[in-house]
Amino acid sequence: MENKELVKLIRQLNVPSAYQSFKSEQKLPYIIYTQTGSDNCGADNKVYSKDNNYNIEVYSSKKDFDLEKRLEELLDNNEIYWTKSGDIRIEKENMTEVIYFI
Repeated sequence: MENKELVKLIRQLNVPSAYQSFKSEQKLPYIIYTQTGSDNCGADNKVYSKDNNYNIEVYSSKKDFDLEKRLEELLDNNEIYWTKSGDIRIEKENMTEVIYFI
């Protein structure tokens, strides 16, 4: 998946989103996404197929079941395989994070 394709998908959620970080403070909920590497397939001593990996981090003031469901449906409808972390509570920031690995 290319970064441009992921941006188009995430924007459909109508939630503030940014690659790696925002330039200014954002109101919750918001999404941060990052490329975490790639799983390439090789043939004839060269890269034959490239597949980028991403993390999609969902931040909210409390567990946002609706936003998670919408994101999961969006990924499923676009045939994107995903797994996710458990809830990560960030007490210092008074927020919850869930990470989707795609």
